[in-house]
Amino acid sequence: AAEPPAAGRRARRPMVAALIDLARPRFLLLFFASSLLVLFFAQLSTGDWLAVVVRGLAISYLGFLALRHLDVARLAGWLDRRFGLSIAESTPAAFAVLGAAPPPAPPSAPEVERTD
Repeated sequence: AAEPPAAGRRARRPMVAALIDLARPRFLLLFFASSLLVLFFAQLSTGDWLAVVVRGLAISYLGFLALRHLDVARLAGWLDRRFGLSIAESTPAAFAVLGAAPPPAPPSAPEVERTD
C-alpha cells in the first residue's frame, strides 16, 4: 500500500494518541467504575446503559483529542487578559502545592512584566 503524505501522517498522530489515551489503565479503571455506578444507581436498561457508556467513550476521545490540539499556555494567557483571572500568579502556586515544576514558557510567548 502507498504511504500517506507526511501531512496526513502528522494529522493522524493526535488521533492515534487520543485512542491510546483511552486504553490507559488508570482511565479504563475510573471509566469502568463510573460506568458501574451509573448502572447500579441510575436503574437504566442494558441498552440505555450501553448508550451512556458509548457516549462517554466518544466524549472522552474528543476530550483527549482536544487536549492534543489546544495550546494550554496560550489559552491561559488569553483568559488572564480577558477576565483578569491572575493565572500567572495562581499557576506557580498550584504547581508548588503539587510539588511539580511549572512547564517552561513557550518560546513564542513574550514575557509580560506586571506593574502592581
